[in-house]
Amino acid sequence: MILLEPYMVKAILIFYIAIAINAVYLALKYEKGYMKILWSLVSIFVPVIGSALYLIQFQINKKELRGIKN
Repeated sequence: MILLEPYMVKAILIFYIAIAINAVYLALKYEKGYMKILWSLVSIFVPVIGSALYLIQFQINKKELRGIKN
């Protein structure tokens, strides 16, 4: 059994919070209407999965928009 050192726990917590904040920021900046609220709530209440899903969805939409503009 591997025990985490206190600095490892702090690093994981900081990374976890940074991802959640980034996902909420991007959702508030780029989403419209109820999707803005929905993605923010998912990222806050289910941070690891919700944030990862939003960041993946954001990258996919960003690539699709670049394809449309070109």
